[in-house]
Amino acid sequence: MEGYEQLVSGVSVSMTLLGGAVLLMVVVVYQLWLKRFMRQFQSLLNGIVRMGEGDLESATFELTSIAEYRQMQKEINRTGVALGEQMETIRRMEREQMEQENANRKQERIARELEMARDIQASALPQTFPAFPDRDEFDLYASMTPAKEVGGDFYDFFLIDSDHIALVIADVSDKGIPAALFMMSSKTLIRNELMAGCDPATALQHANIQLCEHNKSGMFVTVWLAVVEISTGRGIVCNAGHENSGLQRAGAAFELLKYRHNMFVGGLSKAKYQNRDFMLRPGDCLFVYTDGVPEAIDANVDMFGDERLLETLNQHPDASPRS
Repeated sequence: MEGYEQLVSGVSVSMTLLGGAVLLMVVVVYQLWLKRFMRQFQSLLNGIVRMGEGDLESATFELTSIAEYRQMQKEINRTGVALGEQMETIRRMEREQMEQENANRKQERIARELEMARDIQASALPQTFPAFPDRDEFDLYASMTPAKEVGGDFYDFFLIDSDHIALVIADVSDKGIPAALFMMSSKTLIRNELMAGCDPATALQHANIQLCEHNKSGMFVTVWLAVVEISTGRGIVCNAGHENSGLQRAGAAFELLKYRHNMFVGGLSKAKYQNRDFMLRPGDCLFVYTDGVPEAIDANVDMFGDERLLETLNQHPDASPRS
């Protein structure tokens, strides 16, 4: 019995030691596994935080042996890819919105500049009517409505002296700001020549030479230019490729004065210009215009034309120039 008890005691001690060793190994393995798991979990948590802050490039995670954790990792990685695509879409939309806002600001700036240019152009034309309230020998009125914000059409009238009035209407070959600049130059040149004492043909010939000198744009201007002696009604006119003027004799209907015109201004420096004489009697009415009137089109793309222009003028033969 004593030997048996010693054997059992030895086995018990051995079992206890073996169990303790196994338990210690389990604890060590568990501690190692838990430490690795917590490290991976902390990496996952840090990655999620970075994703929340918008850092999607570094949001990648290592695999673990836990199936649930692996599935979570896959879902998070897929979410990261999807979020990355969404973030790129948002960035692209922000860039497009910024570009659109810049384009809108540019358009607004251009619109403001065009409006200023229109105001400057309009201010260069006579707009006060009656233009000569102290003169009862004649009455006149003029207006301009550009097809765009600014254009190349212009008119002018001014007293050369107390007995002579200059009448100008012109149409530059182009539209927009380039035409407006060409128009201002043409208007100034013609006025200066007339105020210097030139007749209409000479004034246009001198203006033509100066406009041709640096005309790289190839623009030109058609001009109807007349000087009328107020006391007698005698006039001198030079038509440089412009529309036919309309004349209404007192008590009669309007008719278009058709004759051979001179060449437009600004096209050929050696062009020659000739005057024509005309007479205005009491009650006569003179109507001049640009091609925007007969070439206006309706919804059916039908032009207004010269015939309807005359019909319209003759509907109210006694109307004042303003009406």
